[in-house]
Amino acid sequence: MAKSPFEKSSGNVFSDIGFSPAEAAELTAKSNLIIAIKDTIAQRKLTQQEAAQLCGTDQPTLSKVFRGRMESVTIDRLASWLTALGRDVEIVVKPTTHKARQGGQEEARAPSYTQGDGMKTKTMNWSGNFQTRYVAFLDILGFKNRIDNAQQDSDLFEYLATLPTRLAEMTKQNDWMGADVQCISFSDSIVISALEKTNSPIGMVPIVNIAKTLFWEFIEHKVVIRGGVAKGDLYHRGEVVFGRAMNVAVELEKDVALFSRIVTNHEIANEWRDYWGKPGGLVAMRDEIREDLDGNYYINLFHFPEGDSLDKVTYAAFKRSGPVLKAMLSEPGLGLKERSKVVWLARQYNECPLISEGKICAAVQIPEPG
Repeated sequence: MAKSPFEKSSGNVFSDIGFSPAEAAELTAKSNLIIAIKDTIAQRKLTQQEAAQLCGTDQPTLSKVFRGRMESVTIDRLASWLTALGRDVEIVVKPTTHKARQGGQEEARAPSYTQGDGMKTKTMNWSGNFQTRYVAFLDILGFKNRIDNAQQDSDLFEYLATLPTRLAEMTKQNDWMGADVQCISFSDSIVISALEKTNSPIGMVPIVNIAKTLFWEFIEHKVVIRGGVAKGDLYHRGEVVFGRAMNVAVELEKDVALFSRIVTNHEIANEWRDYWGKPGGLVAMRDEIREDLDGNYYINLFHFPEGDSLDKVTYAAFKRSGPVLKAMLSEPGLGLKERSKVVWLARQYNECPLISEGKICAAVQIPEPG
């Protein structure tokens, strides 16, 4: 019988993905504490602002930790937050009874914690709850300036206020074939994730659909989004999301996206294009992810399969987007950095056959920078 190509898990996801025993122990302890903090906040029905005040920190810091940015806090600080929220914390570290895979040295187990609650205790060890998921991290560009003026822009204010409801609707509409779609919005960011499906990129389909829907809705308010999409180990339940895949998605948005585009890593792009481009596949889906001039891949926000019938919703979306992009390019005081983001979108819009062939409206004229 041939040997299985799979390697048995060590029992700790952080060790399995390459962290040293010490790093894996620290990350697991932090993860346990973060989920306990979130559970406690929910049980006490506190807002993040109220919880942050009790913990002696600010809401943005608390939100950042809940998004998986564990490097910004120590175990001691997380434990102090949990104590401030009315919980007792006990960190227990035990040596393993088995040898490390290499070198024959003992490997320290990741610490667990015991949460005291009156007469009740709850021991949590959820290192196995990470899943292989696709995750998109989306950034709402120019958010601070738009929020400063949101009270004068009633349409934008209303949209932002109802965004969680819209995300719930999109989740329900796209949660098919066991994708377990999760969405969350916080401040100027949105996170979407879905389970990887064996031997296919089907789990990526809800990410593409929701990202494109959000783009169309934001552009109507002259707001653009940028993002990164990764795949890997992730914990995402409700408002709690973190894991290595999340960190990679954030880095893609920050360091690679650059323009108003949602980039994917090459692994996702290759899987997607190979799967949909094979004979008998839905070839029209292949170009939903497209290679840009710099060699990076991105979700093609203006993709419309050639030969498809043009429905009223798509027609209206394209019809509205042209004038909006034109107006954004004509805004007084538009800086070069902001202009480059809108120019990139306008060029993508103009390249779509529905526009370049004059099927809906004329292309957006891109003025020379003044």
